[in-house]
Amino acid sequence: MKHCIAAALLGVVLVAPAMAQDTRALAEDYVGLPAVQDMMDTMFSPEAMAVQFRAGLPPNVPITDAQVGEIAKLLSRELDTLRPRFSEVLITATAEVMTAEELEAVIEFYATDVGASVLRKTQTIMSVFTQQLGPEIAGLQQRILPEVAQILQAR
Repeated sequence: MKHCIAAALLGVVLVAPAMAQDTRALAEDYVGLPAVQDMMDTMFSPEAMAVQFRAGLPPNVPITDAQVGEIAKLLSRELDTLRPRFSEVLITATAEVMTAEELEAVIEFYATDVGASVLRKTQTIMSVFTQQLGPEIAGLQQRILPEVAQILQAR
C-alpha cells in the first residue's frame, strides 16, 4: 500500500509541472487572441482613460473637456508602456486561476466572431458602469475620508 501511495505522489509531482506548462501555454494563447488584444487597446485608449479619469474625480471639481483630453492622452501613453507587464501579469494570473479545460473553452469561444463581439461589448459595459458609478464611488470615498483618517490615527 505504501508503494501505491508513493507511486501516486510521484506521478503527481511529475505531472504537475507539465500541467502548469500546459495552462501557461494556453494562457499565452488566450492573451494573444486578437479579441483580447483589441480589449487591451480599448482599455488603454485615451477615450477609456478619459472615462476613468472623470469617474475618479471628486464631485464638483472644475475641469474642462480639453483638460480631460490632455490628461487622458498622457495616461494612455504612460499606461501603454506597461502593456508588456500587463500581459505578463494577465498570463500568469490566468494560468494560475483557470484550468486547461476552461482556457480551451474561452479560447475557442473568443476566437469566434460572436466571442470577439462579446469581449468588445464587455469593455463597453464596464465603461458605462465606470461612467455611471464612478462619481458616486468618488463621492463615497470623500464622505468616508474623515472616518478612514480616524481609523489610521488610532494605531
